[in-house]
Amino acid sequence: MANRPAAGPAEGRDSYLARGRGALPWLFSLDHKRIAVLYLAGVAVSFLAGLLLAVAFRSQLLHPSSSLMSPAVFARLFTLHGAMMVFLVLLPAIPAALGGFVVPLMLGAKNVALPRLNLAGFHLYLLGGALLAAAVITGGAGTGWDFLPPYSLTTQGSVALTVLGAVALCLSAVFSSVTLLVTIQTLRPRGMGWSQLPLFGPSTSSRPC
Repeated sequence: MANRPAAGPAEGRDSYLARGRGALPWLFSLDHKRIAVLYLAGVAVSFLAGLLLAVAFRSQLLHPSSSLMSPAVFARLFTLHGAMMVFLVLLPAIPAALGGFVVPLMLGAKNVALPRLNLAGFHLYLLGGALLAAAVITGGAGTGWDFLPPYSLTTQGSVALTVLGAVALCLSAVFSSVTLLVTIQTLRPRGMGWSQLPLFGPSTSSRPC
């Protein structure tokens, strides 16, 4: 009986998880799968942090007469929770984390149409999260996650930093959405119009352009 040939050193080399180990190859990779995994990790961490904040201010609501936290701290935790859940979890979860991973695979494409814009969107996501963290360190904001004036213009705290973080995260979501739309438009299978597209993209059984 012939022996089975040993696996060569190149086996598994093309895996997006095994290609280039360390933080820098991940943070500056143009591979849509790696960027989507990074988004997913950020969404998961932000969701857990927002969940802990929700437990903290809900604990105060369970015992309103307790001195667990002051009204100012409660307002800041409530604002941070809302900002994290909306801008760090909800906005990137579908187009960036899920869509960025599966759409090129559904199209049969090797990558998204705009890989550098996709990476720039993730870096803006990191910048927005860092600005929100800096706002917390410098006093936070107690305006609510929508930052509506006139209260946001008169309240104490780092409202400007919080708003800048939200703007960076919204730009990140715009970059991810544009990347997704351009990928579907330019890499979709030949003969398939917009009215024939499923929710995310066509089946891999069709031949791409």
